[in-house]
Amino acid sequence: MRHPMKTSKGVKEARSAKRRTEILPAPMESLKRLENAAVRDITVARQVLGLFDCLIGALDSSPFAPNRYRLVDVRTYPTALQKDVRSLVEWALVPVLHDVGPIYRSSSVIKAAVIQMRRESVLGKRYRRRAELLGRQYPTIGQGDWSPYGTVFELLSDERGKPLTERVLSMAQAFKPSRIQVVQHNVPLNGEWTVGVLTIRLSEDGYTVGRVALSVEVPKPVAGQKTGRIEGELIDFFETGTEGVIWTIDDERRHGREALETICEGDNLTIEDQLGVVLWKGVIRCDKKIGWQRYRMNPEYGQQTALGHWVHWIQEGFKPDDWARFFIRSGSDRLHGALVKNRGAKRNPRLGPE
Repeated sequence: MRHPMKTSKGVKEARSAKRRTEILPAPMESLKRLENAAVRDITVARQVLGLFDCLIGALDSSPFAPNRYRLVDVRTYPTALQKDVRSLVEWALVPVLHDVGPIYRSSSVIKAAVIQMRRESVLGKRYRRRAELLGRQYPTIGQGDWSPYGTVFELLSDERGKPLTERVLSMAQAFKPSRIQVVQHNVPLNGEWTVGVLTIRLSEDGYTVGRVALSVEVPKPVAGQKTGRIEGELIDFFETGTEGVIWTIDDERRHGREALETICEGDNLTIEDQLGVVLWKGVIRCDKKIGWQRYRMNPEYGQQTALGHWVHWIQEGFKPDDWARFFIRSGSDRLHGALVKNRGAKRNPRLGPE
């Protein structure tokens, strides 16, 4: 008979690490019942999408007007669904990694159902005719002029998700734009970046407001403004062509792409929290090996990764995820940075010229 043996410290740590890396599957039966109810009832759809937003932030493009959702609102759900709601909440509160893919897929199904219900409803048809009339009064303009110092401000956020009416147009006129255009959701940007143009972009249902934006021109930066100490939020910048996240500081004195200052080898960086407490400071030394992984579809090549993102370098002495956490954060939780450029340091060429 084998005698019980005391588990070694190394084995315990290995098991603990395994538990931390396990991915908890979503409660599919409860999720499916919530989805089935939501695609048939627009009120339940609003509640379920609100629940997703509370749990994992899956409501970025909600078809509904902005609203505040609270987990204590479970009692407002139909009685038959309250057990499933609690099941989803309990799943989300387990302190491990979660498989959120089914939540996003369910969210897409519910959003599509909401759009269809709206388009086919009596009220939806009435408002679509009204939106079409307003669209003829404020037609989409062709390809407009683009200004390198133009920027777009979003307006009237309280009207998002509500029907387009004359009231929205009167509020839009109060900003005194040079022109107003009403644009369907699938129309290309066209003149949306033309300075002075106010754009009302409709949602997929064809009559509710998806976005109201006004393009304006900001003053051109004066000569020498980019020199010296640069302060602003630390961001995880990426777009088509960057081939991964670029560690960037968003200069609070400039606008648009002009404000994107790439952090480079030899720069001096100070990182502070929202209260100004210094979290790290030092000279940037780029480690271009740690965290390197092969591409799945092209294993002959690879790249460094951090927090599940492709990146270009990690600060020397840091684990990839620890360094990435300074930058890869939600918009409301950005850290403050102060950057002193090393003379001769250049931007990532994919960001364009200085």
